[in-house]
Amino acid sequence: MLGEQVMHAQATFTQLGADLDGKDADALFGQTTRLSANGQRMVVGGNVSIYNNDTTYVRAYEWDGMSWVQLGSDFKGATYRQVGQAVDISQDGNRIAIGAFRSTEVQVYEYNGIDWTPLGDPIEGYGGGSYFGYALSMGKNGNRIAIGAPEGGGNYTGYVSVYDWDGTSWVQLGNPNGIMFGIECGSKLALSENGEYLIIGVPDAGASGHGHTNTYGYVRVYQYVTAFQDWDRRGASIASGFGAFIPQDFGSAVAISDDGNVIAIGDEEADGVFLGASAGIGIVEAHEWNGTSWQIKGQVLIDSTMIRGSLGASISLSPDGNMLVTGGKSAGRTHLYTWSGSIWQSQAIITEEHLGDKAGIDCDLGISSSGQLRITIGAPSNDDNGTNAGHVRVFGACSPTSVSPNSISQNSDSLMVTAGNNATYQWIDCANNNAPVVGETNATFMPSQSGYYAVTVEEDSCSATSSCHNFILNSIVTLASSQVKLYPNPTHQDVTLDLGIKYDNVEVRLLNLSGRVLRHQTFDQLKQLEWPLGADISTGVYIISIQLEDQAPIYLKLIKQ
Repeated sequence: MLGEQVMHAQATFTQLGADLDGKDADALFGQTTRLSANGQRMVVGGNVSIYNNDTTYVRAYEWDGMSWVQLGSDFKGATYRQVGQAVDISQDGNRIAIGAFRSTEVQVYEYNGIDWTPLGDPIEGYGGGSYFGYALSMGKNGNRIAIGAPEGGGNYTGYVSVYDWDGTSWVQLGNPNGIMFGIECGSKLALSENGEYLIIGVPDAGASGHGHTNTYGYVRVYQYVTAFQDWDRRGASIASGFGAFIPQDFGSAVAISDDGNVIAIGDEEADGVFLGASAGIGIVEAHEWNGTSWQIKGQVLIDSTMIRGSLGASISLSPDGNMLVTGGKSAGRTHLYTWSGSIWQSQAIITEEHLGDKAGIDCDLGISSSGQLRITIGAPSNDDNGTNAGHVRVFGACSPTSVSPNSISQNSDSLMVTAGNNATYQWIDCANNNAPVVGETNATFMPSQSGYYAVTVEEDSCSATSSCHNFILNSIVTLASSQVKLYPNPTHQDVTLDLGIKYDNVEVRLLNLSGRVLRHQTFDQLKQLEWPLGADISTGVYIISIQLEDQAPIYLKLIKQ
């Protein structure tokens, strides 16, 4: 089923491609979804029930401009291994990590142009039943990976271990026992783009202990300190501090910006009864590092219109931390917010699924090279291809960006613009009511005359138009039978225009660089013109336009000193 609909505020989303359905009943396909940084590649995992005798599987996809095409073979796991509960993809889309927490291992794969091949041996956790691989997160280039084992520390105290790829194998980074604290530590985590910062959620921590009273769940951020070769706490533990809500699972979803200075935290079971909102409404908080501590960034995000909406079941942040996507799995609604400088502003609410499909249990955000926003939404309980087969939908919307004037460059008598590989172009004559320049649909444009030009770039259904660029033709045009000469140039006062031969019907104009006509003369016959430049023509650069009978205009650059 193709979805549409979706709108709100400034962004209008439409579905990209068809639904990606689980292959059979109980696949729970869409339990996890991850996009590459540019939104061109995606990995999707399921989480088959341990009572289902079928094998679990993971699939990777690539956007070809029209549809999502499977990239390589299925990743299949043996029965009961729970392959697909946790997946991630590197920012360039060439590496994929897949957790199999029932067998306490994670395998990283690399794409070789045809299929996915293992990158090193499986990474194995310690302790049987540790659920190592229940959660994982990779750094930008896929050379660093953080893996959670929420049952691995004894007495339900989990741990998180981080590994680096050294070219031949995965080597643990930091304490051999990993980062260990809290009840089921490692069930939720996220690694920053450079792999230097790590956020860990402990949503199941109770009210007693851990230094937090009257709260359930908290979050910690760690920084890797090269001098100590270990992970160190960055600031104090973070617990929800808003009395209008009753926290239940604070840390049920976490995200971190590329530089590690903005984090987002969900509590999908938080109660908002003090605000008159329903129990289990769910909340999302963003925090920002001020150099010494974590400070709340903006307001608490809620969806007060939905009963038990479970907002905060999943979260994704843009690289700069100023755009946030969060899913409410019980409401089937996924929200997009952008940071205004003082508050989070709602940009879109995607409401495409049935309430029982658990849409939004996982979501991710990517931004294509053209600036198109892409959001994946997993709905593992969807029944379109069998009971709980699940599916994933991807939605796209154009972000409010435009081609920068600086993106148009001039090289001699050519204008150039840089965009994505799939971009199309149309150059525009700004001085002619922004009319398209016929036939000029390439990234490079050679105008035949000076003027003001812009370009419209389209890619992935997104369109943006640059500001007008002031183009000055540097070369002197050579006619078939004669050479037009302008001298002296530069000049202090008078200038001579020599056409070489006599022409009927000659028009000569003097223009400034803004296109304003300063002088205009018409001649029935003309071979040579002596043109005085009086005091009204100040020092500067000008354009002389010459129309010779029915020929194309000639433009010459004139400098007055």
